[in-house]
Amino acid sequence: MRRVALPIALILVSFLAVSAKKKEKKTGVDPRLLNAQFVQVISPNGDEMRVQTFPEDRQAIFAVRSALEKWGKYKVVYNQPDLIFEVRRGRLLGPSIGVGTGPGGEPAGSPAPPMGGVHIGTGVEASNAGEDLLSVYDARLGTDSPPIWRKEMHGGLSGTAPLIQELKKDIEKAVAAQQQKP
Repeated sequence: MRRVALPIALILVSFLAVSAKKKEKKTGVDPRLLNAQFVQVISPNGDEMRVQTFPEDRQAIFAVRSALEKWGKYKVVYNQPDLIFEVRRGRLLGPSIGVGTGPGGEPAGSPAPPMGGVHIGTGVEASNAGEDLLSVYDARLGTDSPPIWRKEMHGGLSGTAPLIQELKKDIEKAVAAQQQKP
């Protein structure tokens, strides 16, 4: 009798473990998006105050900040954020301008000015991305880490920043899925 009971018990335990895993619902978004409070909005070239920031990206920064403030989920800050929202307006070609002061402060690919001094460089940035892009990063890991949320959309960073609405939908779905868990 014992020889039959042990395998049946093991099968029953295995079945219960598998069915419990099937009942777990994935929220579809990183929990850091749900728990964060403070965000910083930048472009790939930095914040809106940097000379290297494209005017289109500067406008996208303002549009995203406005949409975030209207939403109210996150507070936009300049220091010690939980998340970094990096915006990039879609463009195929764009001018590139750089200003540096002395060795180490030059734009990438620029020769160092002799004996320090000021270097002003220009060029062209080429890209195959015609879509607006919003990437969200864990601020502790920085923008060199993989994004925890990313989406692109034509016109997604214009006006009311529809990409923020997409993020809001994803977060609302995740919250609803969490509330439905038994």
